[in-house]
Amino acid sequence: MKHLESLIRQAEAVSTLEQLQAWFALSEVQASHCLGMAVATAQSPTVFDVQQVAATGIVAEAHRAPLIACLMSESKPRLWRELTQEPAAERCVVVPRKGGEGESVAVFIRLPLIPVCQELIWAEKLGWFWGIILPYLLQAYRRALPAKPMPLISPREKECLRWASEGKTSWEISQILQISERTVNFHLSNCMEKTGSVNRQQAIAKCLIRGQLADWV
Repeated sequence: MKHLESLIRQAEAVSTLEQLQAWFALSEVQASHCLGMAVATAQSPTVFDVQQVAATGIVAEAHRAPLIACLMSESKPRLWRELTQEPAAERCVVVPRKGGEGESVAVFIRLPLIPVCQELIWAEKLGWFWGIILPYLLQAYRRALPAKPMPLISPREKECLRWASEGKTSWEISQILQISERTVNFHLSNCMEKTGSVNRQQAIAKCLIRGQLADWV
């Protein structure tokens, strides 16, 4: 547990990408055979950006789709070669964790030289250990990123979000605002794109957290 606490304390001290890279170079991390991490961020409901930290070369372009699918839907460790469906892929375990604000993170842990029949047992053990650390690594990654300007949400978009937060459907919002249902969906889609959200509920949550809807709360 002391080893785990030490890694968490050092992750909490990270504030730049250089320091995060250095964290993965720590002797304790290297001894754990951690190859690095990847963060997937939703840019829109169908577009995701994947950034690698100290894991360059593991996630090739052909591996982006299965990795994103894993990060968006999985909560348990996966064998990398099974995820990529490439028997010759790096012998490692992917430990995923969903984060807030459309982000998910995973670390890649190299497996020791063990029989294939024992790999899933090792994956579960690694999942427990790294599952505790992952939230701290994601927070460190967020701190290390330059601050992004808040997207400008128009008055009409705010109105649509307001009624959507009340559980109104697009048709109901169109009747309240006396605009077409297509226009309502257009405004809500704009909000999702501007905030990098995968659905209207996430867009509402992000705008609330950022104080952009304070004038009608």
